[in-house]
Amino acid sequence: MGVYLFKLVLVTLFVGGLAIGALWLWRQAQRKPATVAMLRLFTERSSSIVPTEGALRVDQWVPVGMQTKIAVVTYRQQSWLIALSRNGVAVIGDVAEGGDHVA
Repeated sequence: MGVYLFKLVLVTLFVGGLAIGALWLWRQAQRKPATVAMLRLFTERSSSIVPTEGALRVDQWVPVGMQTKIAVVTYRQQSWLIALSRNGVAVIGDVAEGGDHVA
């Protein structure tokens, strides 16, 4: 009976450790979504590369929540305000010429 209880406690601790490890790995994987990592890479690289006329340029971006960002993107002299999340990218609106408000 004592050996059975010892094995039961040992297996329970092992399974609990696996569950905690899996949750920790999941949190680490969710910390940096691919869209934000690619956006950050693009903004770092865009400062050293001279943009061409048709190039996409990220002017500014601001984190709104844990996994949501808002960015101002310029393409062919037109600017858009976009939202980036784990579910995708959505255009919020056009940015006016002065950049003060969204049209």
